[in-house]
Amino acid sequence: MTIKKIRNNISSIYWSLKKDYKLLFIQGDDREVFYDVGLCVAYCYSIDKKDLADKIYDKFMGGQ
Repeated sequence: MTIKKIRNNISSIYWSLKKDYKLLFIQGDDREVFYDVGLCVAYCYSIDKKDLADKIYDKFMGGQ
């Protein structure tokens, strides 16, 4: 997988989470949020973007 494809995946996951994560927690689908955040963080680590991974994790998991 190319870095460009990984960046596109990160972007897609991020915007999807930003749009839906509160609704998913209310509905009890928190496992989906956990999976998406974990996948996004793993993608960030794979392209050596630890700071971005930390920011994404803190944004979606910090208050949970």
